[in-house]
Amino acid sequence: MAGFAELGIEGALAESLRAAGYETPTPLQRAAIPVLRRGGNVVLRGSTGAGLTGAYGIPLIDRISSGSIRHALVVAASSERAADVAEELARLGRGASVRVGAFAAEWAEEGAITVVPAPSVMELLEQSRLKLDGVDALVIEGASAILSTVGVELMETLLANVPKEGQRIIATVELTPEIDRLVEAHVRRALHIPPRPAVPEAEEPSAPIGRVRYTIARESEKLRTLSLLLRERGGGERVYARSAIRAKQVADELALRGIAAEVRSYAEQEAGPGVGYDVPFDAETLASAIGDGGAVLIEAKEVPHLRRIAAEARLTIVPVPPPATASEQVQAFRELIRRAARDEDIEAQMLVIAPLLEEFTAAEIAAAAIALLRKRTPMAGERAKGAPQTFVKLFISIGEKDAISAREIVGAITGESGIDGTQIGRVDVRDAFSIVEVESSVAERVIRSMNGTSLRGRSLRVDYDRKPVGQRRGAAPRGAGEGRERVVRRPRGEGGPPRPRRRPE
Repeated sequence: MAGFAELGIEGALAESLRAAGYETPTPLQRAAIPVLRRGGNVVLRGSTGAGLTGAYGIPLIDRISSGSIRHALVVAASSERAADVAEELARLGRGASVRVGAFAAEWAEEGAITVVPAPSVMELLEQSRLKLDGVDALVIEGASAILSTVGVELMETLLANVPKEGQRIIATVELTPEIDRLVEAHVRRALHIPPRPAVPEAEEPSAPIGRVRYTIARESEKLRTLSLLLRERGGGERVYARSAIRAKQVADELALRGIAAEVRSYAEQEAGPGVGYDVPFDAETLASAIGDGGAVLIEAKEVPHLRRIAAEARLTIVPVPPPATASEQVQAFRELIRRAARDEDIEAQMLVIAPLLEEFTAAEIAAAAIALLRKRTPMAGERAKGAPQTFVKLFISIGEKDAISAREIVGAITGESGIDGTQIGRVDVRDAFSIVEVESSVAERVIRSMNGTSLRGRSLRVDYDRKPVGQRRGAAPRGAGEGRERVVRRPRGEGGPPRPRRRPE
């Protein structure tokens, strides 16, 4: 592994990296690993998709395996992110015999590297299940998200109580005045990677030179989504993956499906346009391998990284929803039935079908009712032209106090989930949260895509709005702050006129 060997990573750790699919360092890793191997304090500016976990994880594993330090603590912004980080670090450290523990489901807690979700830290400290006096290296990952969701007290506690000689690494998507203050107070001689940009003179932004389409897909859904995308584009495309091992796996799976495509790693790139099975690590690769007219598949958590490198490459990114399949349409229809059984008043309907239960099973009656309903109400994705849309309300944990606008919320939803603006109805921006109407057939996709993403520096919680506002736990009583609440209907030109919520016929 010449790339990592140039950074001093050799032996068992190098073999472990190769097994994990790490072939060459990303730009962030190339800049950070030498500094962190020497024990330097660093502020890493990057997000998922740039090789962030490897940028700090590889040098920490190297220092532990060499005996330079004994214990590292990684604090992640959420439980989900903590589990992802622990899994990645465990894969990297396996060959070097560095054990990883995590305060997360299905993980042992003890390890040379311990990963903890930020919301659990204070409670674990109070219970003495987590101790800071033996920490040789502290990583705070997602600092801007932690500040917005948990608060500054947590970061003050961590940075002040880890031993003074301990290494400190702060990873953040964006630099804020509060992070700058914490670094100034608690992180001595911190090196910024990449370097903090000098304040430029005011100038007009450069005009975009091309467009890149992106589709959000979970890792487990990527291969199916890629297959559908390539069939739509007619085949013969050049596809890129983050490593040669991964490229071969993708090529083999596509061949099984009879889909012709040339699959390479980004290290073997040629001039685009191409299709990215993985998000590129940097702007240069995005511009050269994907380019104007190309497409890329990403996970929702990689959207901030794609936006940043696209801006650097002067490319406009355009969200495209994944192609729908018949099975997804059926699943959406099942979800409509599930919500009706849970939320509608069905007592009167039980009286209607009671005599039928003496002749048929409940399953037979349900199937007959669905057959009648299907004749009147098409499945999701089959709505006839001019038929009314059915909308549901979603709760989003960001509001007017965060200086958010309805336009920004609509843009975030369409960008993260890939739905069309016409599938969003009324946006009700409250003081501490917002209620958004979305078409019922895409509600689950919006919830999955938006949960845990960041907007205005806040980590979002998104769910169905099942309770009246006055019954929401922690909500102010009716009348309190009513002057600050406002309902916004999106004007024409932002996905069409607002639509009233209707019950399914």
